[in-house]
Amino acid sequence: MEDRIRSRNLNFLSHDFEALHDRREQFAVELRKEKRSKKICKKRDKSNIIANRDHLDCLLLFPSDILQYLPTEFEYLPMINQLKLISEALEKQIPDQIKEIMIEKVDNFVRENKLDVKSLYDVGFAQSLMSLLHSKASKNIIIISMHILGCILDSNDEYKLEIFSNGLFDKIITFVCPGDAKVLDYAIWVLANISDEKTIAVFLLKYDILKCLLKLYNDISSWINSDIVESFGMLLSNITMHYKEISKEDAKFICQIVVMVMENKEFDKSEFIRTLNHLCRNNSLIEIAIASKAIEYALEEIEIPENTEIVFELLGIISSGNSIQAEYIFQHNILDTCYNYINCDSKSILKNIMIIINNIISESTDYIPLIILHDIFPCIQAKLLYNAEKVRLEASFVLLAIMTKTKNTQTLYVINSKLHIYLQQALKFDEPEFLQNCLIISFEIFKFLYLYPDFIELDIRQFLLVIGDLVTHKNKDVSNLAEEILSLYTNF
Repeated sequence: MEDRIRSRNLNFLSHDFEALHDRREQFAVELRKEKRSKKICKKRDKSNIIANRDHLDCLLLFPSDILQYLPTEFEYLPMINQLKLISEALEKQIPDQIKEIMIEKVDNFVRENKLDVKSLYDVGFAQSLMSLLHSKASKNIIIISMHILGCILDSNDEYKLEIFSNGLFDKIITFVCPGDAKVLDYAIWVLANISDEKTIAVFLLKYDILKCLLKLYNDISSWINSDIVESFGMLLSNITMHYKEISKEDAKFICQIVVMVMENKEFDKSEFIRTLNHLCRNNSLIEIAIASKAIEYALEEIEIPENTEIVFELLGIISSGNSIQAEYIFQHNILDTCYNYINCDSKSILKNIMIIINNIISESTDYIPLIILHDIFPCIQAKLLYNAEKVRLEASFVLLAIMTKTKNTQTLYVINSKLHIYLQQALKFDEPEFLQNCLIISFEIFKFLYLYPDFIELDIRQFLLVIGDLVTHKNKDVSNLAEEILSLYTNF
């Protein structure tokens, strides 16, 4: 019997917790990708485009003093042809006031969603706009040009690299400096937009954009507004999302910027928390984020509804680091915090709660007694029956860690907490990995039932019937586990 139990432990109870951490990190990456899949559309609502590139039947109408700079047939041409002629005119030696009126008319069509901006790219409008971006241009020309450029870039990711390669960065970076707030806002917005492309994000980091942003923030901190801060956040989030090999020096710059923003209660913090999430994917940088106090500021945002999910994601990432980081999380009343949200409707929050607790257990078994005696423990058991597969799976990993790593007296406490009732119902879900976890936990229960029959009071008849049904399961690991449990029970 002891040989069979030892074999069972070796075959099914030895888990590579490093692999579990890697898997959970992959979950975090997938979540970040989902969040970043939403296009940057801060300046323009693209929900109701009423014209497309094939049917541009609206006309751009100009007064006679503007038409003199355009071909005589301009008024009678389809809009796509008009746009091409305007694009060509912008490259010519005509007064800046005329150019401003021309692009302002086009910009109005863009802002009113009367124009598919992809058509602007097709007629070479982006390159013409870039020729207008110079230090002697008027403020309005710069702002309008950057807005239209930003919308063109946002319409198709393929445009970003091409326009960037044609000198966009050299043009835009000249405006990333103290000066007009609106010009600066649009300049950083365009950088944030193009940094959504990995190659460009890496380039920006190597260009020392972080030092530039840190100095800029210090210079304009007295008058910076929420629009500029939002663009700052998107830019930092994109850079840290795409570049995993961030140096410790760059990480310090990032954390300094994050802390400065977090200290201002007026600004939205969501993009900066995401920045920390991306940064902390590299375990060696977590300590820098903690030391900078950036994590503490992020924790203060957990009660803000739009930030709750991303803060829990951050906690899940940090808890997977090492024992020091797990201790840091635990010392910030993580069990109480998790308990406050354990009955929420967010699958992401619930999944990360399970990840956090499992990571803490994985770092030290000393936390197990505190967890099983906390009010959150019955809720964890109940999540075996939750209506989301990933939440159920993570809950099973928590209970698996507790059952296989705890001391005998604590295990007996868990078993007598009616865990088998939840397992009995959980075994009806047809999810192989989840079933394996539940069966391993069940095996531990039967093992203790064999070793300590006088201390465990369970009605296991129905439990055995459910396990018996899994002997014929199509997944070999599941069926072997079920058969092993029945064999163990038969022997004692």
